[in-house]
Amino acid sequence: MKRVLISCMAALLLMPCFAKTPAQKLIKRLQQLEQRGYMFGHQDDPFYGTTWSRIGNMPDSMCAQTDVCSDTYLVTGDFPAVMGFDLGGIEKGDSRNLDSVPFTMIREEIRKHHERGGVITISWHPRNPLTGGNAWDVKNNQTVRSILPNGEKHALFSEWMKRVADFLLTLTDSKGQPIPFILRPWHEYNGSWFWWGEKNCTAEDFRSLWNMFQDYVNSRGLKKNIVWSCSPNLQGNHTLSHFMERWPGDDRVDLVGEDAYQK
Repeated sequence: MKRVLISCMAALLLMPCFAKTPAQKLIKRLQQLEQRGYMFGHQDDPFYGTTWSRIGNMPDSMCAQTDVCSDTYLVTGDFPAVMGFDLGGIEKGDSRNLDSVPFTMIREEIRKHHERGGVITISWHPRNPLTGGNAWDVKNNQTVRSILPNGEKHALFSEWMKRVADFLLTLTDSKGQPIPFILRPWHEYNGSWFWWGEKNCTAEDFRSLWNMFQDYVNSRGLKKNIVWSCSPNLQGNHTLSHFMERWPGDDRVDLVGEDAYQK
């Protein structure tokens, strides 16, 4: 998850005529901001930087000197417009995510960023429920099928989805109102380095995975909070027909993003 640079190009698909829910209001706001330019984003911005860390062994002198933990703030005098956070590890009941950030700290920083006017994006790199390995464990290409209804790991994955939803329900502002956020599950799904990737499940099974997760999360009362992002990896085999093979459906996606790595 620790990357040098991630460039995300996004296109909004849905423009609500009457924005009523937090998610609809966020979509409308994003489309208005799109007319002004680009928003700069930074993953895990308040947790660690080039010379400091609030979660590891590096000194946090930068935080102590400025009372602000953010490389972006140190350079520009302002926080990034978009902050990204990952929930990998929450499915197992861990207290910290796969980057060693406590989930209590993630919740706190999401609230702070929302109340300063920022945009939040959340991803999830769950462990492999079939093999017990991490999200990058692709030794068995039956993982997705095993967690779909009637699969041998469906009950286990249902518990994992519950833990994700339980956490998302705690994302509220200081007045107890739900915080809207962009949720981008199964990102880079057209690559094959994650267990949900292209060579590790059929297109039909991937769409079933997307639908199962989305339907469960929405059933927990989170539909009004979430802007759903379909986020493939930027690759050389992009054609419309190839892209549409795993498209979840126009009614299931609000935003399209590309994971594009600067190498």
